[in-house]
Amino acid sequence: MKNLIFHFLIFFSISSFCQPLAAKIYLIDQSEFTGYADILKNGKIEFRIDLNDEPTVFDEFDLKRIDFKDSENSFEYVLYVKKFLLLKVIFEGAVIAYAKESESFSTKKTERELAKEDYINREYFNDKFHKEGSYKVKWRDGNTYTFYDHLLSSDNTIFFIKRKGDNSVENLKLGFKKKAITFFKDCPYLVELIESKEWQYQDMAKIVDYYNEMCGL
Repeated sequence: MKNLIFHFLIFFSISSFCQPLAAKIYLIDQSEFTGYADILKNGKIEFRIDLNDEPTVFDEFDLKRIDFKDSENSFEYVLYVKKFLLLKVIFEGAVIAYAKESESFSTKKTERELAKEDYINREYFNDKFHKEGSYKVKWRDGNTYTFYDHLLSSDNTIFFIKRKGDNSVENLKLGFKKKAITFFKDCPYLVELIESKEWQYQDMAKIVDYYNEMCGL
């Protein structure tokens, strides 16, 4: 009986996690709707007013932004080199910062993807490193998954920035120092921090936050 209850709870928790999340969407035609949404692996948004409704699929031609209520995460379709990307909003102000991780933002993820995310978030710590740069996770589906990226690495995050009102975003990663000094040239102390390499590309969130607080008024 205990085993039956245990398996039921595991199934319930997985099923609940996989449900669409409470969200608000903002369409290009200025209309707004509140309901439930999933981010699909192809970067499109599946949305429904009620959980029992058939979903409507939106993309960059219909939808501008989505806010997930519980997690307070927001995503926008932004133009980058003639292509629209669905990016996570990191900071908003005079300069808006976005991020794209190596992992999909999809809310419909495989058990392997969920295992990696929860391990990184230290929710399921079940194994030690068995080799430098790799680790194992014993997951709730009974499988053990092996990963080969360092769990604390942030090198796979790609940042995009734009000034409020601009139509497209920039990625300053290649030639960061020179590009960042030019982009933030109206903020002298911030330029000093970038020139001295005290703040580098992976510090983009801090850079934009500082600019908006001190120089973007």
